[in-house]
Amino acid sequence: MSALDIGYSADRIAFREFIKYRSLSEIFSDLERIENIYKKAFSICGDDDYFYQQKAIFYMRSARQNYNEAEELLFLAQKHGPYNSTIKHTLAELELIKASKSSGLERERHYNKADTLASFYTGAQSTSSHGYDTILKVAISRLEDAISNEDEELITESTRKAEKSLREALQKYPDDEMLLGDEVKLAKLLSDSERAFDALKRSFARNHSNSYLAASLSNIYIKKGMINEAKEVLSKVLDSSPADKLVHAKLGMLLIEHFPEDSLGAEHHFRRSFTQGDTNHINQLWYARQLYINNEYDDYLLLIRSLKTVAMGPDSKHKVRGIVKDHNGKNLNLVGKVVKIEHTYALLESSGYKGAHFLHRSNSVTSKFKSLKVGTDVCYNLGFTFSGAAAILKNGSV
Repeated sequence: MSALDIGYSADRIAFREFIKYRSLSEIFSDLERIENIYKKAFSICGDDDYFYQQKAIFYMRSARQNYNEAEELLFLAQKHGPYNSTIKHTLAELELIKASKSSGLERERHYNKADTLASFYTGAQSTSSHGYDTILKVAISRLEDAISNEDEELITESTRKAEKSLREALQKYPDDEMLLGDEVKLAKLLSDSERAFDALKRSFARNHSNSYLAASLSNIYIKKGMINEAKEVLSKVLDSSPADKLVHAKLGMLLIEHFPEDSLGAEHHFRRSFTQGDTNHINQLWYARQLYINNEYDDYLLLIRSLKTVAMGPDSKHKVRGIVKDHNGKNLNLVGKVVKIEHTYALLESSGYKGAHFLHRSNSVTSKFKSLKVGTDVCYNLGFTFSGAAAILKNGSV
């Protein structure tokens, strides 16, 4: 480490990677050794915001916890890195840790501080999912408290807030692993608690118009295998709030997964799950899928041309979604003809389906892609990206 000259960008990058607490914790189990590394690092970098932040995380996450020391280090990080937007996020995470170690009004005070700090990095100014993730952690922790305290009114309100925060986060970052992990944790917390289940049922019986509450309640029913009850909950919301986009999207997905024969119903609900010009891009893609499946090809093409222009990260934009299923719920195997092959992709056409299906080599087993020849038949699965119908040629494809 002492051989590094952090005045050079390459050495600075290597130095920062080395002092990252996560990296050090994976290499060293001796906490004293890690502390000594940070002492040595300070002699190299001096007053550096990233150094102070990583040392603070050490005192937050390791067994040598010292929250006061961590807070002082983060204040120093802010002083020397006023434009480092990640420091407030680390401060928010510190408040969340403090909340977990306290109770009563003190616990609520830490929750509120974490919420306030995290909210700086949501909305239009957001450049990552971290702020949303912290807000969700706070919401889920509050729900855990409410369930533990057997407070039915608080369970209902905490569930509504957690579901609302989740939907706002996933609309902004639909494929973010942290947020999807939060979604799983929330669903498991609610489905594992009969107390929460009973509270949500009673609250929904009194008020059918709360879409966030209905979304959580329907998730519990689905997890319990009570599909018709989940459908009934969502339908009741639409009886009182016919334009609710969240519920239309949930109901459209439920029909696709559990009532595939109602393809027109799914199309109807996805069409009403967004409005022209809004940012519900994932819902629009699901609507495009239904248009294609229902043989409304011209409308499908029109929508796909619009979706191709959506500004979105490449992973989300090229992710294949909505694999077409057969009546047994298994991936439908299509037989198609190879009509074009290039180095990175091939185009396939299948009888009964309009247009070509795009096969990127990353969505194919390498040996299968290399064996493709123009004019030959191939079995594959069909899904959809923001560029349209997409083929998948994996080992699971027959």
